[in-house]
Amino acid sequence: MGDLERVDLYMPSLQDNLFSMVPSFWELSYPGENGEMDTEEIQTAEGEPVSLFLVKGRTAAVLIQAVFLLEDGKVFRSYPAGFLYPYDCSPIGSGSFSWDEGFLCSVISRTSGYANPDLLNIPRLRALINEKAGAESRWNLDFQVLCDEIAAGGLSYYDVRSVRFRDVDLKLPRGVWANRDVTGTDLISPGSEISSRYSLSTGINLFLGPSGEIAEVHIQTDGSAEYMAY
Repeated sequence: MGDLERVDLYMPSLQDNLFSMVPSFWELSYPGENGEMDTEEIQTAEGEPVSLFLVKGRTAAVLIQAVFLLEDGKVFRSYPAGFLYPYDCSPIGSGSFSWDEGFLCSVISRTSGYANPDLLNIPRLRALINEKAGAESRWNLDFQVLCDEIAAGGLSYYDVRSVRFRDVDLKLPRGVWANRDVTGTDLISPGSEISSRYSLSTGINLFLGPSGEIAEVHIQTDGSAEYMAY
């Protein structure tokens, strides 16, 4: 099992449109002593760290995501923020969750059943992600392709690549629709009477509306799109 180290983690920045609404709780996920992922719901006080005990020296991807419980049983989850132990850990055993680090930690968490994180070239993987994403959201990269290649035992420069973006016309109720990707682009709608054009990634895009509605936009690789607000 190995010795355990206490790590105190501070919450990520909440300076985003998504947090104009207070999360119902935060969901924390991290590898336990046996290597299996533990998940727990937590409430946090501002400025108070989350304390974990992790196997000392063993690579651990820690994820935390905001969960909003809405009317009619609807649930909205942000993409996670992340902390990668021991790489992000200070000498005194503390650190902070980062929205940018959420993508890398999600990749490591998803592939940990196939590829031992301790054997991954983490600095190279992080450098490739940062280079390919640049100033844009890391979630603009193709998460599934990257996970598949790592799980298969490979990682090349070309395995880290962007998803395709398409222009779509949407009619949404008036207001700011907050992206589940905190580092991504929100939608600003003038009202449902007017069609507005947005550039969105292929796949499923989710947004939280000003009155607790969810907008779900599905975009195919050929550019066709379907969406609904509920």
